[in-house]
Amino acid sequence: MDCLDIGSDLAAVAAAKFRESNNIRIIVSPFEDWKPNGQLYDLIIAATSFHWVDPAVAYVKSAALLKPAGALAVFSNKHVKNNEGFFAAVQDVYRELSPSMTNTTGNVEENLQALPGEEHFEEPIFRSYPWSMEYSTSQYIDLLSTYSDHINLPDAERKALFTGIANLINREYGDCLLKHYEAVLTLRRKK
Repeated sequence: MDCLDIGSDLAAVAAAKFRESNNIRIIVSPFEDWKPNGQLYDLIIAATSFHWVDPAVAYVKSAALLKPAGALAVFSNKHVKNNEGFFAAVQDVYRELSPSMTNTTGNVEENLQALPGEEHFEEPIFRSYPWSMEYSTSQYIDLLSTYSDHINLPDAERKALFTGIANLINREYGDCLLKHYEAVLTLRRKK
């Protein structure tokens, strides 16, 4: 198994975890730049990462790397609004402290144009797997600290926003927040 990560820190963690496994290689490289030296694969898995790959490369390179009848499995997580309580209330905090991030509803058209290389795959099979996670206030703030739209805020704005969110969780939800997700698998077999 060849595992790619663009970050040397996370790759080092994975390498340490699997150091006893002779059949797992950890490679620090973006998918776009990686040279597999002619190796073909039965399965390519991308877990919450495929959307970062250059769309001009993603499907084209995946198809080229798969054996006949190989498959591309793309996992992603969707945020589910099972419990509108906190997630409706927190919009007031965003509106006040970071208005550019406030959720809006509008007529946003989804790009339905096929991406280069999708024609090399059969119609996708979709599966979804609901799951939930309970967060303390600090765990939830730590989670938000991993989201690029939050990371890219100016420091003072991010700090104020996180303080406002933490205050809401502590005041209204007793330092305990249940968040619902749906893991989505999109499986595409090579034609």
